[in-house]
Amino acid sequence: MAAIKEEAQQVISDIVLQLQVTNAQLLLRWVLHHNYAALVKTTKSFRMAENLKIFEFEIPTKYIAQLDRLNQDQPIAWATAGLDPMKSAPTI
Repeated sequence: MAAIKEEAQQVISDIVLQLQVTNAQLLLRWVLHHNYAALVKTTKSFRMAENLKIFEFEIPTKYIAQLDRLNQDQPIAWATAGLDPMKSAPTI
């Protein structure tokens, strides 16, 4: 699991550098590309504005493919504190 997390972090870091976007913008745009649902929670206006900028760029096909290879078809939650991003959400 640690190897997968390390690989994912490296792939995401490389792509955000190329596209000049944030990690959150990249991942939200990837979610939108696949018509998945994303629940975004923030009370900070600058984050809201940042999140809306996902409509200002597209992820090139080669990067979509890299991100798709990381997908394990498991719902997850992540946050800067308090949640383990590598734990799957409980099955309903």
